[in-house]
Amino acid sequence: MLIFNKVTTAQTSMPFKVSPGRTPAIKSTGLAGAEVINLMCEINDQFVPATDSSGAAIQFTATNPNRTITADGIYQAVLPANPVSPVTLQLG
Repeated sequence: MLIFNKVTTAQTSMPFKVSPGRTPAIKSTGLAGAEVINLMCEINDQFVPATDSSGAAIQFTATNPNRTITADGIYQAVLPANPVSPVTLQLG
């Protein structure tokens, strides 16, 4: 499933669900330099930064383009600034 498909402007994705028992990979392409995509999760009807097991925010960067989601829930991706090149983020 494409979360972002060659986007060239800052934006927030539509929410997407990860079902219990699934551990999908998410892959980003097109990020450069200090550009990031933040992964958010829904808690109490609000989206907050998703964190890994060490408590660090889950971000996609040019040097860390792939992550795996290990918890079920509703997620959203945020590209906070216009990227230099088109950016794609794909689930699964």
